[in-house]
Amino acid sequence: MPHLLSRRAALGHLGAAAAALAAPPLLAQGKWPDKPIRIRDFAPVTQVALVPYVLITGPNQPDASLRDLIARAKAKPGSVDYGSLGIGSGPHVVMEMMNNMAGIQMVHIPYKGSPLADVMAGQMPLAFEPATTAIPLVKSGKLRALAITSKKRSAALPDVPAVAELLPGYDGDGWQGFYVPAATPKDIVQRFNTEIVKVLNQPDVQRKLVDLGLQPVGSTIDAFAKVSRDEYAKWGKIAKANNIRIES
Repeated sequence: MPHLLSRRAALGHLGAAAAALAAPPLLAQGKWPDKPIRIRDFAPVTQVALVPYVLITGPNQPDASLRDLIARAKAKPGSVDYGSLGIGSGPHVVMEMMNNMAGIQMVHIPYKGSPLADVMAGQMPLAFEPATTAIPLVKSGKLRALAITSKKRSAALPDVPAVAELLPGYDGDGWQGFYVPAATPKDIVQRFNTEIVKVLNQPDVQRKLVDLGLQPVGSTIDAFAKVSRDEYAKWGKIAKANNIRIES
């Protein structure tokens, strides 16, 4: 059976492993494991979907837009806090990339779980939250969305700008994809790819994923292998530049 690995929560773990550990390439799934998973132990099958993060804030917070937030953070360095799932998590790393590109430095407040409840209560001003959980809360008015990490706007939140509209070149999507053990025969890997992509191309499946705020992919084996290599390198650089190391 193929394994579904998500870079949604493990985004920063992927990069921080690359930057901080003198070991073969590593991929972490969710929380940092006692035994890191080595990329070379798996063969890519297909990328399933891109999973954007939404920059959320409470209804009573002062920033009306990402531009306002950046201006406020520049005017008073170190005065703006943001929460994340923890050090090295996806929300942490994508926020630090935004800080770097915007020339600002907001203060990271790591949580042991999601900061979502505190953002809704107004106790934490900002966080990046996966689109799947953020979108319903934004649509209900419980949260406001300042931006989304995709290269372009999401069909599920068409009025919310992409970070890249203000910071060209920014791309902070998470993703999900299938891998199999590296020793799996190539014909079986190809069969998995064919069948999974066939399902992903079904109109009802695509509609459901889009409604959740995801962007369906269904890539070839070679294309997903390249994504895996590129992501490892990209987030490793971000982690190293910001001295991000995984906490066990």
